[in-house]
Amino acid sequence: MNSKVFFRTRPFRCGLVGAMMVVMACAKAPFPADSPLSAIGKQLPGAVGEWRTASRPVAYTPETIFDYIDGHAEVYLAYGLRGSIACRYLGPEEEGDVVLDVFELASPEDAYGVFTHDQDGEDADLGQGSLFRYGWLSFWKGPFFVSIYAEGESDEARDAVFELGRGVAAAIPTVGSLPAIVALLPSRGLEPRSVRYFHDPTILAAHLAFDGAQILRLGPDTVAALGRYDLDGSRAHLLLVGYRNTAHSESVLSDFSELFLGRGDEPLEHSDGWYAMARLPGKEAVLAFVVRAGSEEQVREILGNLGADPKGGYL
Repeated sequence: MNSKVFFRTRPFRCGLVGAMMVVMACAKAPFPADSPLSAIGKQLPGAVGEWRTASRPVAYTPETIFDYIDGHAEVYLAYGLRGSIACRYLGPEEEGDVVLDVFELASPEDAYGVFTHDQDGEDADLGQGSLFRYGWLSFWKGPFFVSIYAEGESDEARDAVFELGRGVAAAIPTVGSLPAIVALLPSRGLEPRSVRYFHDPTILAAHLAFDGAQILRLGPDTVAALGRYDLDGSRAHLLLVGYRNTAHSESVLSDFSELFLGRGDEPLEHSDGWYAMARLPGKEAVLAFVVRAGSEEQVREILGNLGADPKGGYL
């Protein structure tokens, strides 16, 4: 079964209509009737423009999501997927279908994280952040990430996608806050569409691979923000990781320092750029990692913009 997936090789396709009809006919709703997803499902319109629902929405749990999304359900699971609903709207003659997916994540911060996994497109002014590209509308609001995909490219299909998007956004009563660690990324030189929020090492690997990433010990009890910087034409990545306590960060700091920084207090140049590490002032459990910087001066500027003392910060 094809699935609409976040990776840039192709957009998230959301299933074949024949398979969807079979699942819809035999699946039992796995969520309580008063759950947030069930409440949203009950408010979905039966039609948008000339597009009509094939059947009632289908619900999926973390255990059954692989029955629907082939190959990349791990992305949602990495953000604490609680469940999802899917609904296909059949198009008129010579038009493709419109497919809606609503995912409930562990928290609003995690919904934002899913949204940041692919930030291509133009702002669509929906929810708390939205994008539209090539027939695909996505947005986040509260603990929900919403994906709406049109198989056709007509103006009517686009209008149907946005009408459905506005309806779903209105059906979500809650809003959330951006992850606090994202706000710590310095604004100077930051490429806004490069920002990612995550916990899982597989998500980091999708955006930035480097030797020794396993030393960071990412997992459910950590939070991380990644941003790409362009300073005077030279690029670098800044990774902020918040750990559960200072002892946890101390252990990571020691291992990273030994592998990348040796025993000195200066950044070191590796085959793929400059590396450095520092603590954030007043935040003992947060570490800053500069990866693949273009120069030592760039390392110092990024850490300086963080408020970290480059000379005393390398450990």
